[in-house]
Amino acid sequence: MKKVYYLAYYSNDEKGKKRDAVPAADLQVSYLAHVFSKIGYEVEIIAPNARYSGERALSVQKGFTKKISGNVTVRYFHCIESKYKFVRSLAVRLTYFSALNYIKKHEGIWIIYHSRLFYPYYHLFQRMGRKYILELEEIYSDVIGDSRLRSKELEEVKKASAYILPSIPLAEEITDGKKYTLYHGSCRREKKIGKGFGDGRIHVVYAGTFDPRVIGEHFSLIQAARYLDERYHIHIIGFGRNQGDVDKIISDVHNMEGLPCKVSYDGLLLGDEYLAFLQSCHIGMFSKDPDGKDINSSFPSKIMSYLSNGLRVVATRADSIETSEVGNIVYFCDGNKPEDVAGAIMDVDMNTPYDSRKELMEIESRLKNSLKRLLNHF
Repeated sequence: MKKVYYLAYYSNDEKGKKRDAVPAADLQVSYLAHVFSKIGYEVEIIAPNARYSGERALSVQKGFTKKISGNVTVRYFHCIESKYKFVRSLAVRLTYFSALNYIKKHEGIWIIYHSRLFYPYYHLFQRMGRKYILELEEIYSDVIGDSRLRSKELEEVKKASAYILPSIPLAEEITDGKKYTLYHGSCRREKKIGKGFGDGRIHVVYAGTFDPRVIGEHFSLIQAARYLDERYHIHIIGFGRNQGDVDKIISDVHNMEGLPCKVSYDGLLLGDEYLAFLQSCHIGMFSKDPDGKDINSSFPSKIMSYLSNGLRVVATRADSIETSEVGNIVYFCDGNKPEDVAGAIMDVDMNTPYDSRKELMEIESRLKNSLKRLLNHF
């Protein structure tokens, strides 16, 4: 059986073996590793995470390998856990050099999850004249709006041998004729656990960040309630950068009291509670500034999450979404004003039979075939 080495941060919560990573990245990595396994590859996730916090002054954690599923394992390296920042900086260096040494000793098919912290690994492959596939979920400098950093980031990512990318506009910008596969995010079909609200209303949900840099100072979905009637109920769930972001959402929701369309703030939900809530709704909302610099250099994984739970989706119109594998089943909003959002919501046909899970099965099948063709060149 051929083997894929997948360099990416991946968390572990076992006591005495903790490693920190971002949950959203965990989902992307675990799903893609699962797909590699399904198409006949043994997968070893190489996770150069250090432990970034701790209660003791110093604790050395040994490296270990953990089995995720049949043909998928994760390799973690020695690291240092500490409550002191300067000691934790040593942990980063320790795992960094351990991972470098491991890469040098193992040739094969290497896939690297894009991170600015991984530039030294890119440079190692380039110095050794070895090929690697770059999995690129977004251009980070677009997210923070730094054009100077963008030039450096593009210079780094364009050196890869091939790509796994979230959108066609990004592929057109960086691939320069190199081979690539489109991957928008997990196509996992979530188990059905939602029971619905049973009140006869159409329930619209936004799940995600309350950061005003993303949703705007006055979130258009909440304001859209002024243009919707008693058939609708808007739910807001998620998180802010700080309590101020959350308080602003709560205040805006409170200001909608008394309207025919109900609006509620339902807190931060996780795990099965989150899945059950999504599945109790009918429409998932993705709203973003259509002129945002990162709107075409990434793909909103939120859309895949909504589809995985059986929801119809309304999204801000963007080339990255329209040309995606799910562009044919998304309802688009042509503006970001509250009345535009309300109009797009009312345009959703709730009577036509709809099965997003079936669509995701077909997308996953195409992803498998595309990845097979890509990996056959390595």
